[in-house]
Amino acid sequence: MMCSKVCKTIMVAAIVGASIFPCMSLADEKPVSDKAAEVNGKTIPIADFERQLEMFKQQVLKGQSAQLPEALNQRLKDQVINKMIADELLSQQAAKQGIKIEDQTIEDEIKKIKNRFGDENQYQGRLKAVGMTEKKLRAQIKQQAAISKLIENEIVPKIKITPDDAKKYYAANTDKFGQPERVRAQHILLKVEKDDSADKKADTRKKLQDIQKKILAGEDFSSLAKEHSQGPSNVRGGDLGYFTRGRMVKPFEDVAFKLAPNEVSDIVETQFGYHLIKVLDHQPQNNPSFDEIKPKIMSFLFNEQVQKQLEPYVYSLREKSKIHVYVK
Repeated sequence: MMCSKVCKTIMVAAIVGASIFPCMSLADEKPVSDKAAEVNGKTIPIADFERQLEMFKQQVLKGQSAQLPEALNQRLKDQVINKMIADELLSQQAAKQGIKIEDQTIEDEIKKIKNRFGDENQYQGRLKAVGMTEKKLRAQIKQQAAISKLIENEIVPKIKITPDDAKKYYAANTDKFGQPERVRAQHILLKVEKDDSADKKADTRKKLQDIQKKILAGEDFSSLAKEHSQGPSNVRGGDLGYFTRGRMVKPFEDVAFKLAPNEVSDIVETQFGYHLIKVLDHQPQNNPSFDEIKPKIMSFLFNEQVQKQLEPYVYSLREKSKIHVYVK
């Protein structure tokens, strides 16, 4: 019963959580232009490695344009290539065990991904932006699903988490379970650069005032955000999801936390430009009881044990394999 509820979470934890995989030194062979590594004769393309590395960098930088320190950059390279090697080892082991993934499973996942975007063009545009093709995406989904099934077969049966385990964890970590005050908001951003002239800034502000008038006249905020907003959230109608205090720049935060649900702000100026903010939901601080949080604790502890069990399992696969790493 536990597995059926958390196996998808396990898959994410096992595949995305690169820190659980064994890290080895890189570049044990001379560089090869089109290869990042070879695992038992199977090539990991350098293009795939570079795409994964860029995604990891963006997660670390959180959209900022700053350069990573060299030491951190090297650490990310180590994590990415070792994660990809571990994925390939697990995928190969799944194949040895005869694990097969139905085409419908892949189609269902593709459908879920497409539903996150407004239309087919936005979906294809996002694939192109991250250097991905649908063929590669399907292969990645198939690999991850196979790894998930392998984990269910090899790791899950060894793990048992009880309600008493969850209760002990809750008692020792009560400070971790309170949900801080948070809001869910969407915005329309018109960017202003630091060196823009006063006239250009005034013109940009005037454009946002015209959009504001349309909102006040009853036009849909989300549609206007998709059409006009210059922030990366424009594809989602400007939806920024939930955020707590300290996550946004202060002028933006100060206004967002004062707005009532469905209220739209006046124009807000930040270092990024001019914003209109609409709050969709405002949740106060909440401290859940053990019974409320118990399922999440059980899932967390279960996945934690999966990760602990998975690391030596991957080590054992790696020790029996022929691996050549080419990236530095």
